[in-house]
Amino acid sequence: LALLHFRENARILISTSVGEEGLDIPSADVEVWIDPPSNPRKWIQRFGRVLRQPGGKDYATTYVLVTMGTHEWTRLLSTMRKVERFYGFTQEIVFINDFKAQKKLDI
Repeated sequence: LALLHFRENARILISTSVGEEGLDIPSADVEVWIDPPSNPRKWIQRFGRVLRQPGGKDYATTYVLVTMGTHEWTRLLSTMRKVERFYGFTQEIVFINDFKAQKKLDI
């Protein structure tokens, strides 16, 4: 019953790699990742958690929490480039510092 309530009412999904497969949260429009996926297939699977609903959605917002200059940052940029090249998704990185958007980076 709790899972059914969550699926029908959730607006945000915070996920680790455990959430890449098997979860469909059609009421969510925002997804927060605390570890970036390591390849395009995993990216698409994870992103699909919030895009699924009857008829689909046109867009969803994903926040990926990483620190610039780390291994995770490098992996994020590499995977984003591959996702754009393989699947044609339009993506944008917005740097946030003290919750204020500071700078955008075209990848």
